Amino acid sequence: MERAMCFLYQERGYKKEVTAWLGKQGVQEDQLDDLFQDGVRHLIINIRKEQFRGDSALKIYLSRICTNL
Repeated sequence: MERAMCFLYQERGYKKEVTAWLGKQGVQEDQLDDLFQDGVRHLIINIRKEQFRGDSALKIYLSRICTNL
């Protein structure tokens, strides 16, 4: 779990890119970190429930979760 969290927060710029996308969608800057964290939590839950099938890139899936939140 820790390695997965590090990957999402640090590797490949997931946090930076997803929060930039959310900012362009009108999310206020002070809400970006909380929204990203909630999105990661939902992503992990979805992976554990086998709801993520890999039909799209993980970054896009995470962005969609955050957008829907």
